[in-house]
Amino acid sequence: MNEALPRQTYRTESDGENEERIAELFAQWARAKQLKIGKDDPDKQKPRIDRLLYRQHVVAFFEIKTCSYAWGYWSRGWCTGRAKVELLRQLASIVRVPVLLVVEFDYGTLGYVDVDTEYAEIADFGRDDRADRADREPGALFNWGKLNRCNQPCLSG
Repeated sequence: MNEALPRQTYRTESDGENEERIAELFAQWARAKQLKIGKDDPDKQKPRIDRLLYRQHVVAFFEIKTCSYAWGYWSRGWCTGRAKVELLRQLASIVRVPVLLVVEFDYGTLGYVDVDTEYAEIADFGRDDRADRADREPGALFNWGKLNRCNQPCLSG
């Protein structure tokens, strides 16, 4: 049965290739292997999280984000949709391993933050370049001091 998405998806083939590249970079840095969860079918509900990291067992789940500005560009921090963060927090309470947001910033800096990290709520967050009302939503603003660059320790092992 095909379940309709609540909104249009904009994912392209190059988005999928970019996600795979970022996932591989993150997995190499974490000295682990990564696995895609589910399939991003534009005609069906997509998986709630992109990937998992494993060694001999699962060590983390992670969602991949990209950012059009450089690390540290905005003084207050990095922001993403709050609804996604809250869904991932629910997953973290179930799986009991870290659930991370992995972000590639402009100029190639790779960073991550655990979804259980404290954030500031932003009333109106999102993009304005597609004339899609669904692109605006409440946001979760993570202070730069709470984010980690991938040249810092992440996961033991």
